[in-house]
Amino acid sequence: DQPARPIRLTKPVYPQEGFVKKIEGTVVVEILIDVTGRVSRARVVQSIPALDAAALACVRQWVFAPAMKHGRPVPTLASAPVHFKIY
Repeated sequence: DQPARPIRLTKPVYPQEGFVKKIEGTVVVEILIDVTGRVSRARVVQSIPALDAAALACVRQWVFAPAMKHGRPVPTLASAPVHFKIY
């Protein structure tokens, strides 16, 4: 009936190695949002090896209003792109 809605999305912390080597790009993470709106599982589906751990740490901090089905919260899978860019 209603998809999960983001409440708090934190920005990733650039890992030192990735920053020094000027590695940029997007890591795509599949996340499972549980009935409380927390990320209960996360796995990388599109990898940038030097940035994967930082992307996983980032999405695990995210908070959502849970997806709703028939007026009740339900777990849901979502794709979460995490962008890394050096300014």
